[in-house]
Amino acid sequence: MVLILSAFLSSINQVFYAKWVQDIDPFVYSFLSFSITLLFFLSLTVLKSIKVKKSNIKLNNKITGMNSIVVLNIITAIIFICFYYANKYIEPAIVSAIEIGIGPIIALVLSLIIQKSNILKFDIYVCLGILIGTLILVWASLSGKSGIASDASFTYKGLLATFTAGIGMVLATIYSKKLSQAGWSTYEILAHRFYMLVPVTIVFVLNKKASYILDVFQSNWNWIILFTFLGLIIPLYLIQVGIKYCNPLFVSVTLTLGPVFTFVFQLLDPRVKWSWISLSGIGCLCVFVIIKMFIQNVGLNKEKPKGEKLKHA
Repeated sequence: MVLILSAFLSSINQVFYAKWVQDIDPFVYSFLSFSITLLFFLSLTVLKSIKVKKSNIKLNNKITGMNSIVVLNIITAIIFICFYYANKYIEPAIVSAIEIGIGPIIALVLSLIIQKSNILKFDIYVCLGILIGTLILVWASLSGKSGIASDASFTYKGLLATFTAGIGMVLATIYSKKLSQAGWSTYEILAHRFYMLVPVTIVFVLNKKASYILDVFQSNWNWIILFTFLGLIIPLYLIQVGIKYCNPLFVSVTLTLGPVFTFVFQLLDPRVKWSWISLSGIGCLCVFVIIKMFIQNVGLNKEKPKGEKLKHA
């Protein structure tokens, strides 16, 4: 449920951001929003650390996990920069669907190659179904039949950014899982996740005067804080909780419900027109996600290797 709630809140934020970013520099918004997020989780971590004494074993585990923190910072910066760029030129629901939709496929491949996990044929079929839905959405964008018409060059760049963000999301899930297993709490991971993203956004806004950035915040501080908490801080926390207790493939599959919410909410944006093709692609994703979640809940456990209990990925 926490993953579904996270997808719901993120979709609301994505649509309002996609509409709003036309008037405000996306990197200025990113700088302000992620600075607030970083300060919030750092403050929470400091307060928690004062109250709780850490054991030497846990401290050693956390020192070992610093490599994962560095990698997670790099991945996070790439994800969000690509995400905000893509939303400027592609229909929000399609960005969300492709970005999250390719997640289960990447997670499946990584499970086979890196973790050498045994994967059920059922999970492969689910990923193939999600791939079909993703390809429908890619075709809708390239053919100009999505909810937003855009110049072809920007569409290609937007799609490239979307796929890059999607791959990054799976890698971020894997490294976040490693940190959780090393003893890092949810708020601690989030407190140390944005060290690279904030400076990167600063680089992109160097051409802006400090007075402009300050004016943007003063004029829109209530919306910036609201979107940051409802669309960033709370969803990120909920996702991190889900990552802690679920495997990467299940997290990726569940989050594909996000595009459905995004498609509904984006109808409030006058820039976006109704698109049956977009709806069909998103619907295809949703059907396979529901099947996956249903099978996961009832505990269907077929095709086990002899002598080994095999769970769904």
